Amino acid sequence: MTNRSRVAITLATALVLGASTYRYAFDLSLPGVLQDIWDHSNWMIDGLAILGVFLVYRWWALLPAIAPAAVIVYLKSMTDYVEPWHGDAIGTFDFSDQPVLYVLVVIVGIALQAAVLSVGLLLRAAWERVRSGRRGGSLPDSA
Repeated sequence: MTNRSRVAITLATALVLGASTYRYAFDLSLPGVLQDIWDHSNWMIDGLAILGVFLVYRWWALLPAIAPAAVIVYLKSMTDYVEPWHGDAIGTFDFSDQPVLYVLVVIVGIALQAAVLSVGLLLRAAWERVRSGRRGGSLPDSA
């Protein structure tokens, strides 16, 4: 696989994760089965992101973990976005008084997303180990 295709897969993974985060920011009512797909597609999004990391198999394939945090920071601080639920159920958090806490929350979010994406690296490492074990046993000079 070329580096161009790896970069393209990584960018597509970041786009999918960012779009998924953006769509959860809005409360939409879609007709019929589209609402079910909308509500229950988060495991498919995570699966596609893990597959992208699996295919790229480089450390920088974890960089799309920044996309969800970037979308949230963009929505909360650079737009006039108001949550559809208005924060009534949980309460409102105002990070403007404590910017260090805001940065800490963003870093923890990125770290958790990177941990989820690293499953793809672990699966690929296991795949490569199994593949090399099969090839190594079939060589004439291997013991």
